[in-house]
Amino acid sequence: MLSGSFPGEIYFFKRKADGTFAAPEKLKDKFGSLLNVGRATAVAVGDWDGDGVPDLVIGTIDGSVFKVHNDGTADKPAFGRPEKLPGIVAREGDAGPCLADWDGDGKLDLLLGSGSGEVRFFRNTGNTRQPEWTESSVLVPASPAQLGAAQTKSAEADFANPTRSGKRSKEDFQKIPLILGGRNFARQQRTRVIL
Repeated sequence: MLSGSFPGEIYFFKRKADGTFAAPEKLKDKFGSLLNVGRATAVAVGDWDGDGVPDLVIGTIDGSVFKVHNDGTADKPAFGRPEKLPGIVAREGDAGPCLADWDGDGKLDLLLGSGSGEVRFFRNTGNTRQPEWTESSVLVPASPAQLGAAQTKSAEADFANPTRSGKRSKEDFQKIPLILGGRNFARQQRTRVIL
């Protein structure tokens, strides 16, 4: 399990045989430096370049989004230098990225939560080796101002088939919910599932 942090480090929690997690380790790049792209990070994991190895996408409180290529393996990652994604920013700050094949075309798309509660969809118009994320639509509009600031982090899950691998059909993707977790400063923390 990976987690971002307010200081910006990315933490790895290794699962133990008994189902609990070991103490967190700070991720380092292949050069031995701590992996830190800025404050209040949120991290997403996915093989965005189709080489069979999980890579990272990291958002920060200023709204920036970075991709980090894994030059190693799944068992022994060797993360390269972070690359800022041009043209992709959470306009209201507090970028919360999620990688998912949202449109069912076999390529990882980018869903981006923000400090306003808005979630935007960036379609992968490139290919499985060279992603090019282009803004397509707003999936969840910003929270009304009278509710106060609402940070949104998004995730995608196939609850019916959590261990299924391989390509899903277009109909399958129409059934997968978007899970939103966040903090509304005027109300309690909450999680919503949008079907």
